[in-house]
Amino acid sequence: MTGKPEHHLLSIRGAFLLAGALFLAGAAWPVLTGCSFFSPEDDLSSGGGEYVPPGWTAPDLYYPKSAYFPTRIVEFRQAPGQYADNDSFKIEGNTGKLLGAPVGGGIYGADSSSIVSLGMAGGRVIFEFDPPIENHPDNIGGYDFIVYGNSFWADGNPASPSREPGVIRVMKDADGDGEMNDTWFLIPGSHLDSSDSTVTVEYSVSSSSGEGTLSWTMDGSPAGSRDFSADQRWWPEFTVNPDSFTEVWLLPDALYANPPGLEYSLVWGYADNAPTMILGDLDGNGDTRGTEDYPGIDPVYFYTVPDTHGDNTIDPGSGGGSAIDVEWAVDPSDFSAACPADIDLIRWIEISSGSLITDDLLGERSCEIDTIVRVRREP
Repeated sequence: MTGKPEHHLLSIRGAFLLAGALFLAGAAWPVLTGCSFFSPEDDLSSGGGEYVPPGWTAPDLYYPKSAYFPTRIVEFRQAPGQYADNDSFKIEGNTGKLLGAPVGGGIYGADSSSIVSLGMAGGRVIFEFDPPIENHPDNIGGYDFIVYGNSFWADGNPASPSREPGVIRVMKDADGDGEMNDTWFLIPGSHLDSSDSTVTVEYSVSSSSGEGTLSWTMDGSPAGSRDFSADQRWWPEFTVNPDSFTEVWLLPDALYANPPGLEYSLVWGYADNAPTMILGDLDGNGDTRGTEDYPGIDPVYFYTVPDTHGDNTIDPGSGGGSAIDVEWAVDPSDFSAACPADIDLIRWIEISSGSLITDDLLGERSCEIDTIVRVRREP
């Protein structure tokens, strides 16, 4: 099992810094494609699509290339939110984005061209891998899969991360019937430590004709409301009114703070928490112009390499993303009991939004997902 860092609070940075950072985050700046705010590297490669770094060789793969990406989306459920009825970012009609290689913007900016927005708390999507993901000792770094979203760092500073974390659950096909009818195990990550984190959220809307007021309750008590206009239709089309989401895992508000309360190294085990690197940024500095970089690399060689959590860097050669070790999984009814030893194969992975926070600047803190990738084995 990979070691877990201690939890520490980071002193609050200036509000103006985060406002700018989070405004660019996630779908708030929908398509910031491959953008860096500055290029710190002056040692440039020869350029051109045929450039290969000296000494680079393709690693061996245990599986066919296609098996490193999800086989299909089993099911999904859209929660209300500012992109819940947006044709480019709602889950409906965009599940194809979730099945291929991720598209990265790097540490300085997000690329949202390949993401979907799950909406507010309870919105979810379930991925299937066939063959299942192995909890194998030879997987690089001891990790088993990587979740990619559109997180980044303001000004490239890991102390000012733009994140909208999502909760991860995993399931093994324990009875071998190919049906998703076995036990869901939770990845608690750095900040979930009790089943008391689950609530029932019910959403209702005053009008579904394009604009109105979205309201929600938490365990039956009023918890918030939000007016929305016709250009940001928060209520998903054809959704029943009211719409109830049960057993919703809520993450602490500090993970979504404005300014952020926790630096990158102190939050792990969640979706949409770590930058997705620009394809071929092998030196991890935020662009692909260095002599060690390889812009033409096959994505399966790059995005299958996890980043080690617990520090404030992206490992050279890694595609970034949130690396997950299946051994972190617990039975959510008993956080003291580790995942049983027979959880050796994971067939299904669920990502769900874990926040009910809204504000005038950013709308809501919806988790955005690009894809999940199987970690490849050590060379």
